[in-house]
Amino acid sequence: MEELMTKKVLIIIFALVVFINSRALANPNIESGSAMLMEADTGQILYDKNSNVKQYPASITKVLTAIIALEHNELEDVVVVGNDVPNQIESGSSAIYLIPDEKLTMEQLMYGLLVESGNDVAVAIAEQTSGSVEEFSKLMNAKAKALGANDSNFVNPHGLHNENHYTTAHDMALIMREAIKNPILLNLMTTKNYIIPETNKQDTRYLWTKNRLYRSDTGEFFYDKVIASKTGFTSVARNTLLSAAEENGMRLIAVVLQSNGVASYSDTINMFEYGFDNFVTSTLVNKNEFIQEYSIQDATSPLKIVSRSTVKYVVNKDNDKEIVASINISKDLSPSIKEGEKIGTVEYSLDATKIAEADLVSGNELESVNSVRFNKIIKSLVWVLPGILGLYIFARLYVFVKNTQIRKRRYKRQSAIKYIKKSSNNEYSKY
Repeated sequence: MEELMTKKVLIIIFALVVFINSRALANPNIESGSAMLMEADTGQILYDKNSNVKQYPASITKVLTAIIALEHNELEDVVVVGNDVPNQIESGSSAIYLIPDEKLTMEQLMYGLLVESGNDVAVAIAEQTSGSVEEFSKLMNAKAKALGANDSNFVNPHGLHNENHYTTAHDMALIMREAIKNPILLNLMTTKNYIIPETNKQDTRYLWTKNRLYRSDTGEFFYDKVIASKTGFTSVARNTLLSAAEENGMRLIAVVLQSNGVASYSDTINMFEYGFDNFVTSTLVNKNEFIQEYSIQDATSPLKIVSRSTVKYVVNKDNDKEIVASINISKDLSPSIKEGEKIGTVEYSLDATKIAEADLVSGNELESVNSVRFNKIIKSLVWVLPGILGLYIFARLYVFVKNTQIRKRRYKRQSAIKYIKKSSNNEYSKY
């Protein structure tokens, strides 16, 4: 295991004072069988009641259906309703009464899914996306597992009762956490009404939400902080409600399952108010934030340590304890480090309990002294070598020319001697 050097530093959030109340907070009064309040950025659980108990979700299933629909389709896609769509839902259940061979856009179907909560719409979307409800359910379960919703099983896209179609409050919070990242879904889940124009099979449709959190701003359960919400009901699941709200930049997710009547709304509002009244999201460190400088032997300059990511943590607004950061730097760092290379971690703890962690990376590139010297030598050779090569070529040419001249003179002398000898022989032959 890589050796680490640890340095502890006091991290003081919001003007170096974070207050974590020594007194226990009074939990909200929740009637629903299962409930959870989660902070969206961090995933921290602020309130929990039977959140891992398996329950039936009813129509809040459609939030997962909508996530998958937008991942696999375009809003302008034209959908032709299949012949068997009306027969795949319970008679009398929520629907917009799609007709076989009717043509609508995916956008119109999405409003039918999340505003009117049409079960027939969910089937049409499933068939358009995957060819069948069974194949679409495979996508639903794969997506749920990818989001960490490991205690759920989905067998249909609408949430009508099936013994094998179940979830937990915790899993639905994770699904909503994903949904609110998409601005299209945020709009869909707060739309009060929508008009689907006349189609090739049906007159104009008028869709109205039944969600009392945002249906009317004068209603008893109207909640102006809500940014997304979906209702559900079956006789077995009872009332279910999946919602998100925002105040002062903090987003909270509330889930209630196995609720009765309007208790789903009052429980949701009570959890939201409990969260906003008592907690605040603090940024422990920002992405690329400078942490400190660190000297490495044989390096040409100090190492600048920065955070790879932003780390947030939700704390109680009233508290007298400090968050401690432990900076762990690898002991065997080389003097040659690339920018962005991981060089350690920073761990945040509260009351000696780890609450968060971030990777630390190099904010600059380092070179070793020896490497710099070697590079200088190489650079100097780049200038010297051409000169040496030129001298070498010149010398070779000079020698070649000189040798050529010598050979020519030698040849001339030899030719002259041969001529003289020949002339002498001719003279002697006359006598």
